[in-house]
Amino acid sequence: MALPQAVSATLALMGGFMFVLGWADRRQSHLAYFGALSIGWAIAESRLWLRDLPFENAVAEFLLGALLPMLTLAAVQFLLRHARLRLRWVDLALPLQCAVMPLSLVAAGPERLYPMASFWYVLLALQTVAAAAFYLRRQYRDRRRSFWPMAVLLAVAAGSDSASTTAPCDSHLTSRPSSMPSDTANSRAMKASSRVAG
Repeated sequence: MALPQAVSATLALMGGFMFVLGWADRRQSHLAYFGALSIGWAIAESRLWLRDLPFENAVAEFLLGALLPMLTLAAVQFLLRHARLRLRWVDLALPLQCAVMPLSLVAAGPERLYPMASFWYVLLALQTVAAAAFYLRRQYRDRRRSFWPMAVLLAVAAGSDSASTTAPCDSHLTSRPSSMPSDTANSRAMKASSRVAG
């Protein structure tokens, strides 16, 4: 098994395990969101090695775009729940966003798909950054010993992905880079945070 497949399989297995733990113990609901984030990340990364998909590249790009708000939901909720904060308006707005984004991509059409996806990527990234900032602020106030390790890890995770926000797809999927921006920085940041703040 090649490295990308092994990484995706590991993320999926770990995510499934964490999701079950968080689902079984509602006091640890942040684990369920982290598990969902890991599974979503595994699916997103699979575009780098999957071959001979049974649908066109445009469909694959649309599905990837529809996955991004779900990854954001999992990332934001993981951070907020781990910070012991639950906001009802966030609980309502994030699932609604998961429905609105795909509809907006359909409405944009093929010619405006990339600008619309880029707009959404910026919006989703800002949401995750805001949640991370709140999380770090709460860590600084309540658990100062873990603040700096968390701040460094989140910064490194975000910086490592800044140069490749559009990861190239496998040549069997497309002849050009995917038009859907990648959301893996969120996933990497959350993976780092689970190791230190858990």
